[in-house]
Amino acid sequence: MQSFSIYVKPEQQSNKKLFKLHLIFYKKGYARVQKVLGIEGKFTHWDEKNRKFLSKDPEATKKNAEIATEISKYTEVGNLWDKQGKNWSPKELSHYFDIEKQLKAPEVKILSIEDLIQERINFFTNRKRMVNGVVKSSETNAKNYRYLLNSLRKFTSDYYKKSFSFYHFKDINEEFLHDFVIHTKQLSKKAKGSKWQAKENNAGLPHKLSLLLAVCRYAKKKNIFLFDETIFECVEADKKKREAESRAVAWDYIQAIENLDKSEFKEYELLDIDLFLFSCYVGGMSNIDVCYLRYSMVLGDRIVYQRQKTNKKAEPLIPKKGRMIMDKYKHRSYQDYVFPVFLPKHTTEHLKYNRSEYITLRVNRTLEKVRKLIKCKDPIKWYTARGSYITALVNGGENMGVVAKQAGNTAAIITKHYYKNTEQIKSLHRLNKLFGSDVKAG
Repeated sequence: MQSFSIYVKPEQQSNKKLFKLHLIFYKKGYARVQKVLGIEGKFTHWDEKNRKFLSKDPEATKKNAEIATEISKYTEVGNLWDKQGKNWSPKELSHYFDIEKQLKAPEVKILSIEDLIQERINFFTNRKRMVNGVVKSSETNAKNYRYLLNSLRKFTSDYYKKSFSFYHFKDINEEFLHDFVIHTKQLSKKAKGSKWQAKENNAGLPHKLSLLLAVCRYAKKKNIFLFDETIFECVEADKKKREAESRAVAWDYIQAIENLDKSEFKEYELLDIDLFLFSCYVGGMSNIDVCYLRYSMVLGDRIVYQRQKTNKKAEPLIPKKGRMIMDKYKHRSYQDYVFPVFLPKHTTEHLKYNRSEYITLRVNRTLEKVRKLIKCKDPIKWYTARGSYITALVNGGENMGVVAKQAGNTAAIITKHYYKNTEQIKSLHRLNKLFGSDVKAG
């Protein structure tokens, strides 16, 4: 005798004349379990005694056949379990075919690599997020994927004489990756001068490979292609970036910039120097964060903001020299901005981004002029401020946790990427004092 029963039951919808069928699973000793079926109808078309649709329903034959099929397939599983002596519940039976469906291979969508990269570009271009109280897009991410797409287009065109639009994820194999690495390294060798700042990293090869891997992972996540990312193990060495070195300079050079005779500098160059020095004094703030700095982020003697590069919170204190620079431009800046970077004509995010890029290039040109005047052998760029600030605080004995909070980084990142021992002679003197300078023969 069958230990269970399965039947259908109509459940009334918001329109009281209509119902949706539920499949009921019953077994003695267990609560009844309901499962919604995709079958609907009118109560006037339903035969409750025989639990089926009447002939006056236009689709009665089809619906009754679907009901019979559903009951039959679950009954077959329940009978098999009883025969096997399995201790099962109605809930377990109701989900049997759900689990089976999940175990089936997902449907593979035919989409080219170029199509998916373009989709990511569109997504990041249109994505809005709140940064320091301002709605911003993810244009930087979009720019990265455009960079990847252009690189891959050039690669397949140069190397295979074929349009990249014809390539699908199944075409990414070890041979493809090896050829891409060779092509990119060849471009690096051809690079001349400062046009290719990524020359030391083989024309941005680690960045390109990381972006391509991210695209492949996204394709796998979206069931576009069941991608095996172990393929990238063959280029693992090329995917690793060159070990980062701190770009800090000794604080003596920062003081030399402060004391430099600036009477021959143009007005915009004086602003450039002040923007750099402000970064040196206040948390080692990055160029983009200084450009977008607003008074709404200034809380008394500190600035609280979200770093645009990492989205991490930073809370640098404002020393007197930093405050003096802020006050200098207080009545010259547009709207709530601290510095006169943006003008009334910079109304859109795109225009502001381009303006901040232009200001960064201009500041770096001015700093190169300054570097020659103070006779500093190390390069001085706007990003030099971050490492120099962190190094000065650590050398001054500041707690690493405090430095990390002000800079908006972890102590580990600060130590690895930004701190630089610019006082090696002093360190040697301290070691000699600690260990003693006299050496006795053994």
